[in-house]
Amino acid sequence: MPVVRELGIELVPFRTPVPVAVPDGGVFRTFLLAEEATRFDLILNLPKFKTHGMMTLTLGVKNMFGLVVGAAKPGWHLQASRTALFADMLLDLWRSLPPGLSVLDGISAMEGNGPGSGDPLNLGVLMASPSALALDNVAGSIAGLPVNMNPVLYQAGVRGLAGAEREHVEVLGEAVEDVRRPFVLPPSAARVDFTLPAWMSQPMRKSLNSFPRLNPDLCTLCGQCAAICPTRAIELYKKPRTGGVVDRDRCISCFCCQETCPERAIDIVPGRLLRVLKKVNLA
Repeated sequence: MPVVRELGIELVPFRTPVPVAVPDGGVFRTFLLAEEATRFDLILNLPKFKTHGMMTLTLGVKNMFGLVVGAAKPGWHLQASRTALFADMLLDLWRSLPPGLSVLDGISAMEGNGPGSGDPLNLGVLMASPSALALDNVAGSIAGLPVNMNPVLYQAGVRGLAGAEREHVEVLGEAVEDVRRPFVLPPSAARVDFTLPAWMSQPMRKSLNSFPRLNPDLCTLCGQCAAICPTRAIELYKKPRTGGVVDRDRCISCFCCQETCPERAIDIVPGRLLRVLKKVNLA
């Protein structure tokens, strides 16, 4: 804010949702996005380089989710509850109101249990591209993340979107190999549900996914996790006991609770089948 005030930059709150059509070929047809963002000739997208419980990395494409007016965001987690569908939603949203330039701040990045409880990583990288997807592609390579562990990039490849194929992206400046630094990924990154056909992944989705668990040693019963949960899957204990219970039948593994917890009191634990696959190094 001091820099904003010093430079005389006008803040434009996103308050008014209006329908914005998705270009031909999308999984979704339309979005209700901030009308305020449609008034400008150029959108400059300024994402941070960090890990994310649901999308593994949150970069240029996912940052455009900020065009959804605040209170509607949890609804999209409910409507697009499967990992692959949520990635498709992010891709279509980005295509419906694409930024003219995306600048990714990886000077001080985040690894581990992001985006709210991760650890700082001194990466020292600043990246820019007219294509947020191409930017995410190269950033994934820098983080040492295979495409099959990157839902947004994986779905973009399935759909043949420009920027999804690494060999089609030209990199100027530093070579990726010279700045590559494998990230410590969120515990949920091991899941394989979004790479399987729907007829296989749906029946086993709970076992192949990860879930939040409240840590009673850190929980203060502030209630933010229960308030943000789109499926009301969290029930907090009564004082003096701390922590609570997550109903896995209702949980959609969006990890909004983990993202908003101010005490870093949300742990991520794998489902039963995923636990077995990890033990035999298949996930």
